[in-house]
Amino acid sequence: MKLQAGDLAPQFQALDHEGNQVELAGYRGQWVLLSFYRYASCPFCNLRVHHLSQRAEELKKQNLQLIGIFQSPPEAIKQHAGARNLSFPLVSDPAQSLYRQFSLGTSWWGVFSGMVFKMPTLMQAMANGFWPGSIEGEFTQMPADFLIAPSGKVVLAKYGKDLGDHLSLDEVLSQVVQLSQPPLAEEAV
Repeated sequence: MKLQAGDLAPQFQALDHEGNQVELAGYRGQWVLLSFYRYASCPFCNLRVHHLSQRAEELKKQNLQLIGIFQSPPEAIKQHAGARNLSFPLVSDPAQSLYRQFSLGTSWWGVFSGMVFKMPTLMQAMANGFWPGSIEGEFTQMPADFLIAPSGKVVLAKYGKDLGDHLSLDEVLSQVVQLSQPPLAEEAV
């Protein structure tokens, strides 16, 4: 069953591409953007990781932590997505247990429509040096993003409909800022 706003995010423990333990419960008290990607050399995925890394400091100032999950083995992540000195972990999940736990899906139509209708994004990715390579895991895997509140509840859940369909970072930041504001005290009458 797909996660929705208000659901508790499933807890997990996993290793990132450097062999470090990543535990979602360890992020309690902080905002988390949990992003699921396809395989480590996917141009769309690498462009998204690149955009996240460019805004990582801005996101951290809002107490927002990033976690990426790939269906590739650690070696492939190190060679591609993890080769850029990122300030956030990229979890390796070749068995796709986290993909099942978070109810991610696959779609041939999503692959086709991503390749056709998001050609400018694909060209931008390749212009940045993110060329397709070997495919580990399910080729038709769709991406997903989950904005998780400090309480552990899902605030936004986005199950991608094509290869590059992710939550807007501006929308994520807007939600974090809005929901982090203390409630206004009732004015005295």
